[in-house]
Amino acid sequence: MTRDFWAQEMQQQLGQKPALELLGEALKSAREAGHFYGCTTQEATIATLRDEVDELVQALEVEKTPIRVRNEVGDIIVVLLNICQTNGIDFNEAIAKFTERWLNRKALQEKQIADAGYTWRSVPPEKNQGFWVQAKKELKAQEEAH
Repeated sequence: MTRDFWAQEMQQQLGQKPALELLGEALKSAREAGHFYGCTTQEATIATLRDEVDELVQALEVEKTPIRVRNEVGDIIVVLLNICQTNGIDFNEAIAKFTERWLNRKALQEKQIADAGYTWRSVPPEKNQGFWVQAKKELKAQEEAH
């Protein structure tokens, strides 16, 4: 059953549930009530994401206020969560899988740094970037082999 009004009820749950869980429920309720946060098609979703990223860049480069940056990050999270939900992807699982991939890359990068005789603090930025790129390539090759 679709509910036409849900936001006030969900406001009462703030702080009682994990924020991403509540946000996910709110987005689902919004979609069921006909509100799509500007994401009615894939093209519209991509345009909305680009707009939100542009607003984050503006907040970071021009306005430089933590509250504005936080708000724009939140807007991007809403769009990403919406993308996950409309594509049948569990957002928490996506974050968990990303965390695993990122830590795997960092572990490879760390090994390369140590093998080259550096530490995280002593590795020159350009070498560090090269180690990161190499780690990404190695993991991609491993993923494609499976």
